Amino acid sequence: MPRHQDTEKYELSDAEKRDLIKLIQQGKPLPEKYRYLFFRSTSAARLGR
Repeated sequence: MPRHQDTEKYELSDAEKRDLIKLIQQGKPLPEKYRYLFFRSTSAARLGR
């Protein structure tokens, strides 16, 4: 999975979307690979820990 960059776009699969929604609904932390995709800086990604 590529790291987030301004020029790159990562499309989530239906299974990934389903799994992420389930984690959010359960109040569980997102897996590290997704936190870095959704948040540009590492400090912003760590706030949810």
